[in-house]
Amino acid sequence: MAKELGVPHISLDQIAREKIAGYSWPGNIRELRQVLRQAAYRACLLRRTSTITVQDISLPREKVFQPSVHSKSGLWNQQEVETLKMAIEKTEGNLSQAARLLGISRTTLYRKLSQYPQIRKLRKEVLRN
Repeated sequence: MAKELGVPHISLDQIAREKIAGYSWPGNIRELRQVLRQAAYRACLLRRTSTITVQDISLPREKVFQPSVHSKSGLWNQQEVETLKMAIEKTEGNLSQAARLLGISRTTLYRKLSQYPQIRKLRKEVLRN
């Protein structure tokens, strides 16, 4: 994953290590690998660090995107928007790859694109370049 992201190394802090160790991993090694890949992308691309913390880890039984705002307020979940932007930029607008990177279905990603018009606009810009 470090090579994929172009960084010398990636590490887990102690709390993140404990969270990973305490999970039962019903999907086995493939599931673990996907969770770690997503966490590494969040740490390196969003927080600009090579240390994965518990905030970067989203276990399969947890929601990938934690709802932190109410739709009635008209406010957008900025962390979700940034994560979507990162995935679309990283995959050069390929939605199938972006959904895999995020650990969500393409249908969920399409729903998010309709929810956040600025993400649709970003994808069009990425595809033009």
